[in-house]
Amino acid sequence: KECLSKYLGHSKDYVLNGVKFDEWKLVHLENKDYNERSGRVHRLLKTNISGNNEKKKMKGGLKLFIKKIPIDMWLKQFEMMDTYNGEYVLRAENFVMEAIVLSFLSVYHPGICPKFYKLLYNPDNYYTDENFTSMNNINDINIFNKLLSDRSKMNISGYILIISESFGEDLKNYLCTTKYWNKSKKNKKKLLFESLKLINKLHQVGICHLDFTLDNILISKDGQMRLCDFGKSTPMYSYYLRHTKKMDNLCLFQSCITTIGKTTY
Repeated sequence: KECLSKYLGHSKDYVLNGVKFDEWKLVHLENKDYNERSGRVHRLLKTNISGNNEKKKMKGGLKLFIKKIPIDMWLKQFEMMDTYNGEYVLRAENFVMEAIVLSFLSVYHPGICPKFYKLLYNPDNYYTDENFTSMNNINDINIFNKLLSDRSKMNISGYILIISESFGEDLKNYLCTTKYWNKSKKNKKKLLFESLKLINKLHQVGICHLDFTLDNILISKDGQMRLCDFGKSTPMYSYYLRHTKKMDNLCLFQSCITTIGKTTY
């Protein structure tokens, strides 16, 4: 919560790379997993912000990846996370956990995930949200969510935007290209080793990914790698296993859901 509270904002006032959010050219991406019944209600977007800096324009601008989540879903998940001490798991996406992990890693352990930029409130209509200035300079996620809840009760619809760096391409796509097949056996082993190093770094900071697949490993043109999609993450250790008897000591986290992220093997 403390880390996430450093990244709060309103889309009306947000400026990145010298460009206002309203001037961003957002491109909608296909979301094959979209399913309202299962809770997969997010939209995916990307953008490339060049700004007014000529050097940045020559480098290709700042590429961003955005997840767009309905406010009611965000508030519901946050309430469940609070109720269960941060151990709310489900088979769909846990957007709150994803935002928390991205913010935590970006602040304390950069290099494991793409850089996290902002968590924005984005109303459907600015004119119906005249008090948007009340969301400026908020550094407490609980206050932020209270204001979101107030707007929801007034039937002011909107979204939460999770904005992060668009890093390279996923490993699944990379492996399907000639880039991979032209590599030597030594380079292929290095690719596997770097992937394992990434997940090990995540475990060392106390987080389990639980969806460690080729789609969720990113690789850049220069070979750097990152993990993404933390919607099924959990803490590695816990004092609160609600499906067991009272606990006295810290222990490894156990999910009360028999299958998480994937079907039963």
